Amino acid sequence: MATIVIEKDTRSRLRKTGTKDQTYDDIINRLLDISIKSPTDFTESAEQERR
Repeated sequence: MATIVIEKDTRSRLRKTGTKDQTYDDIINRLLDISIKSPTDFTESAEQERR
């Protein structure tokens, strides 16, 4: 039940901020891509610094 309330709040905030062109799922997928890519990018940059 709490998830549904959060989704409704998030959707209404997204509408207010002008992201009408993107769907809610598109935004979630983009955030997931960022969170998945970030740790590997960080690891790669840390390895380069060690060299």
